[in-house]
Amino acid sequence: MKLKMPPALSNHLGALKNTPMTPDNLAQVFKTAFPGFQSMESNLQRGHSTAGNKLSGIKFPDMGILFGTHDPYHIFADQSDVPNLILPIKGLTEIIESDGNKVRNSAGESTGCYFTSKQFAYSRTGPVEAIALGFKPEKLLEVLRSVAGNPSISLPEHSFDINFSRGKTKFILERFFYSLNAVGTLGAYNEVTQDMIMRHCAYIILENQGYNLSTKVLAHKSNVIDQVCAYMYENLGEPLTLTGLEAVAGISVRSLQVEFKKRFQLSPLCWLREQRLLRAHQLLTSKNEDRPVSAIAKECGFTHFGRFSVAFKKKFGINANTLKKNPVGVDVG
Repeated sequence: MKLKMPPALSNHLGALKNTPMTPDNLAQVFKTAFPGFQSMESNLQRGHSTAGNKLSGIKFPDMGILFGTHDPYHIFADQSDVPNLILPIKGLTEIIESDGNKVRNSAGESTGCYFTSKQFAYSRTGPVEAIALGFKPEKLLEVLRSVAGNPSISLPEHSFDINFSRGKTKFILERFFYSLNAVGTLGAYNEVTQDMIMRHCAYIILENQGYNLSTKVLAHKSNVIDQVCAYMYENLGEPLTLTGLEAVAGISVRSLQVEFKKRFQLSPLCWLREQRLLRAHQLLTSKNEDRPVSAIAKECGFTHFGRFSVAFKKKFGINANTLKKNPVGVDVG
């Protein structure tokens, strides 16, 4: 089972500066998902390839997400009681807890893990590309109970491997990776994004704890909206219509509009316009982007440059051409 970094996360990484990450940078980014992180040292051996250290960590109210690539390391972490879900895309990591329990994250074997962080742990990695998530335990427990419809569920006590090649787990993971595009541009709609991510992670954890999630749970309207958002983000440059989105969603235009209003306080097409503007801003502030503003606007789905310029200025308070010449931090929330 081959996975790829979702475009929304790849685009975020692509907009980062190309300057090498220092050990302090790496430590701070790792702590986004692993607050018990203590130290790391190189595990680069003869014959090892490198992936390059290009990582990003995003904090949400009740979770953190770490994603990207890193070179081979030995990593040491103390107890933090922050449960983690680790989803490998390339490479291998083995985690050894102080009681001797081992869990593996192997893209080649389609194996990830749930890691409790309840004891000291040591890990050794090769060159890795992965997504790791760390959750406030009380919030994860709340989501698990809500999704399962069972108020007596507890958080798993022990770390365990997750086989992503198994039928329903494979389906859930593939849909989760696709739905990660529903976040659009990271930094916008953080609470909504957190809800979506934690819901899908709960599906993965519950399925691997023996809970047979019903079709009704997996077909919930929240998941339908995830799928529609992901579809729109992957097709920002296309002339999307409500009729086309209705076909993607499998629900009526009216239901689609109602569900979008509940989640974003926006209609589907207004959400799409927001994501187009946010993506244009991301490209305009990227050090690696040398195309003219008009080409960027077109890629993001704006067919009328004048309307794009007006909308961009209204959203960010700065002209697109000015921002391209002198990139500055502008709040995208």
